[in-house]
Amino acid sequence: MGATAKTIILRGDKRNPESAEHHIEFPGGAVSVCRLEDGTYWAHITAHRRQATGGEGLASRTTAILDGRLDYKGSSTQVQDLPDFEHLEHIAVRIGPQPGTDPA
Repeated sequence: MGATAKTIILRGDKRNPESAEHHIEFPGGAVSVCRLEDGTYWAHITAHRRQATGGEGLASRTTAILDGRLDYKGSSTQVQDLPDFEHLEHIAVRIGPQPGTDPA
């Protein structure tokens, strides 16, 4: 395994816009961050559950989601496992400024 982490910083600066989408592909899935015109972001996690077609590349592999959880602000009792892993293949979360605050 590599010794360091790769960090991508999206600043959301309208004067110097970044690409609207950023993708990380890995064996069995992908993570994407997509910026909307209103300055919010969708974060997507996708597992390649579809049947492999015999092609090459990362998307041709199939996978299983092995574990997952939702962590809520507060104590450790605010952690919930994600349900129904057998059928889950995509998770999406929209992230933006706290309602009532000024976006940067």
